Amino acid sequence: MDNATAPSEKRLQCGLLIGLLLIFLAVWKGDGGYRDLGEYLNNAENLWLKGDLSRPDQPGHYYIHPLGIAVLSGPFVLAGAVIEKISGGAIGHRDVAAFSIPFFSALACLLLYKIGRLLNLSPLVSLWGALMLGLATPMISFTRLYFGEGGIAFSICLASWAFLHSDRTDGRAGLGWALLAGAGLAGATACHFNNLFISAILWMGMAATFFIYRDRNARIAALSLVPLLAGAALLYMNARRFGGPFLTGYEAQMEAEAQSRSAHAMSLFNVPSNLQYFGVWLLRVPWVLFAMYAMIVLLFRQPFWAMSVVAATLAHLFFFQTFVGLRAFPIRYHQSAVILASIGLLAIGDWLWRRWESRGLIYAGLVMLLWNAGHFIRSTDTPSTQTFWVPPDGGGLNAYVWYMAPQSERSVFGSPMGPLQWTVLIALLASGLAFTAWAIREAARISPAQPEAAAR
Repeated sequence: MDNATAPSEKRLQCGLLIGLLLIFLAVWKGDGGYRDLGEYLNNAENLWLKGDLSRPDQPGHYYIHPLGIAVLSGPFVLAGAVIEKISGGAIGHRDVAAFSIPFFSALACLLLYKIGRLLNLSPLVSLWGALMLGLATPMISFTRLYFGEGGIAFSICLASWAFLHSDRTDGRAGLGWALLAGAGLAGATACHFNNLFISAILWMGMAATFFIYRDRNARIAALSLVPLLAGAALLYMNARRFGGPFLTGYEAQMEAEAQSRSAHAMSLFNVPSNLQYFGVWLLRVPWVLFAMYAMIVLLFRQPFWAMSVVAATLAHLFFFQTFVGLRAFPIRYHQSAVILASIGLLAIGDWLWRRWESRGLIYAGLVMLLWNAGHFIRSTDTPSTQTFWVPPDGGGLNAYVWYMAPQSERSVFGSPMGPLQWTVLIALLASGLAFTAWAIREAARISPAQPEAAAR
């Protein structure tokens, strides 16, 4: 990026971030959802506002959920407490805390754009990949409530972005970027324990890349420092909360699920019955297989990292194929694989652009957006918390969003859309699309006129 394009890059990135946030806000609920999501928020509140993670209703007992998203949400929890006090309770602190999820999700998309630029892809291709991640994958479904997937997406993208910076930076600055990459790896696992395989495999790919440097020992140590500290903290917290460093709190729940199905909690014997759920997920994101193939082709200059991203994706998918409870959330449990594979979206975009120029990005993007919109409207990702729907007895469109009217008695998950709700929805979507269009215009202006002229 030269001095001439720097202002356009900044405008592009601002347009991308603000546009996605506004679109996410159009479908955001805030505080709400089923019990687990409320307990995630309880953990965040207890950690930052009380300094005590035990359950208020059961002193000495703890919620089983991982604490990563609670830690990441700290600034939002504290800001929420201040805003609630200033507003006299008009704005609840839990709503402000829950806003961390769409923010981290939008930030993950921005980081994916930056990853594309570090890989010498054009601004147009990098922006296309970022927009597809935010609007054409299940991510948008998990921005609506306090799902940990927003923190996972941010952490994985942060790790890859910081690693690429470290790989092209010498001296202390390179060590600082490696330290930040390690923080991303730690965050991914802290947000949910099943991401341990992802973090470990990505660490191996990054460490193998650093091995060629003269300061490889210091660089690998910097990459490892935060994961080691986070791992020690996790073992300590497990011991405090659940009675042993290797107890996660999920043991009883997993055993109950296994007994109800006469199966093992984690076993190869569960794979055959889980294949149908893998098929459901693959139908949801059919571009994933192309993305993994394209990623290897694109990242030939980063073979160890590229292979580790693909290997981490496959390991995560296989891990959940052995899990007895996959049927409960087949889309959500596989969302980490979608985030990893989104790096391959950049590769797909680059291939489309070089073959058909902007037409390829437009047509493929429209197909992906429409496919995703259909799933989002039907709530296939989060069936228990629909965003918009028409009740069986009619009565018009209902919505489960932050600007909904006071809840009606006939629906515990929303209320009918009135003139105010339609106005807010249209205003947010129109504003978000306007900022997105601004970003696209800037990307088109600073991208090479011919794909062949793009620097590789």
